Amino acid sequence: MQLSDYYFVKCFGKQSYRDTFNSGELFFGHVKEYWGAENAFQQDFEGRILHQEGNGLLIAAKPGFESVLKQARSVHDIEGIVKERGDAIIARTTSASSWINGYICCFYLLPKRNVILQNDKMVFATDTMENKFKVFLANYIGDKRVVFAGIYDAARLCKAFEEVCTNQGVPFARDMVKYADMDTTQVFSCINRGDISPIIFTKRKVYSYQQEYRMFIAPPKESAAENYRLKGVAVASCIVATFEYPS
Repeated sequence: MQLSDYYFVKCFGKQSYRDTFNSGELFFGHVKEYWGAENAFQQDFEGRILHQEGNGLLIAAKPGFESVLKQARSVHDIEGIVKERGDAIIARTTSASSWINGYICCFYLLPKRNVILQNDKMVFATDTMENKFKVFLANYIGDKRVVFAGIYDAARLCKAFEEVCTNQGVPFARDMVKYADMDTTQVFSCINRGDISPIIFTKRKVYSYQQEYRMFIAPPKESAAENYRLKGVAVASCIVATFEYPS
């Protein structure tokens, strides 16, 4: 895909959040925020690298169980290995929380060919395209009265994001999200070959309406913070339009 052919749409719960973003302060949420979030729009197991079953059993990949634990932000109350199962081992645990240490900023990916922007108004090429976008907005808004959104030139914003990450020494990745139901074996395979990108950039098929593109950052040091603010991004030159929904 060519990013120059796309817009990013970013939604915000408050106008002040959009203003802060547009001023060059990008807000990233920790992957663990997506674990059982009350908001159905976000509810998922983002960044999961261990899988917990019922009866207090935790499954992790082998070989390299210890290295897997080191990749995790935290694992609590591991009582020891119970048995092996194929390419995995099973440990007994009373509670477990294990995830990739990183932060996500997401956007709706909107092809430029599908819409014409006129004075902050969106005119879609077809009713089908407009209805798909409204499904996304309706799911995001939930019980909110209104959602504030910004439309950005995707290529320019990605370039600005990469430049500030490089200058500040912040490891980063970015990609379009793929929608597939990864099973535990597939997750283990990613970990064992040292490639976590499929875990970060894959979401369950049920979320395909989100048409998501995401930026991911991994701070140099482990962090327990719920969010990360990346400052200094040249967002202003990337803004194409802003709008409120419902208008």
